[in-house]
This record gives sequence, structure tokens and C-alpha cells, in this order.
Amino acid sequence: MLERRRIRRDDAQQEIRIAEQELRLQHPLPSPPRFGTLGLIHTLSCAAIYLCVGVLARTVLRARPTAARIVTRVSGVVMIIIGVLLLVERLL
Repeated sequence: MLERRRIRRDDAQQEIRIAEQELRLQHPLPSPPRFGTLGLIHTLSCAAIYLCVGVLARTVLRARPTAARIVTRVSGVVMIIIGVLLLVERLL
């Protein structure tokens, strides 16, 4: 029984070694360039999305000045609340 456990553990360790080797072969770049590329892709994706949201919001709010005033006031209040909460969190 004990011998079977050792064999299973040795087989599992061998499989882990093989998987690590395969991962090294699949990713020839070290981690920092990979993370930098991933961060750049994320930043560009966010910029594209926020650009679209901004253009659409401007288009909608230009056509409705009352809605624009309401959105402006609500946004201001929400930013003040978030600022106060961050300040309270920092002080505690």
C-alpha cells in the first residue's frame, strides 16, 4: 500500500516537471515583458472603451440639457461621497 503511494507521488512529480517544461517552451519571453505587454493591451482596451462611452454620453447629453445638468450634479455628489469615504478609511 505504501509503495503504491510512493509510485503515485513520483508519477505526479514527474507530470509536474513535464508540465513546467512545456510551459517554458510555450512562453519564450520572461515574465516582465509578458506582464508589460498585458498591461499595455489592457490600457489600450480601456482607452478605447472609455472613448466610446464618452462620445456616446456627449451625443446623448447634448440633446438633453436637463439630463446633462442632472448627470453633472449626481456625478459631483458621488465623487464627493467617494472622497469622504476614502478619507475616513485613511484616517481609521
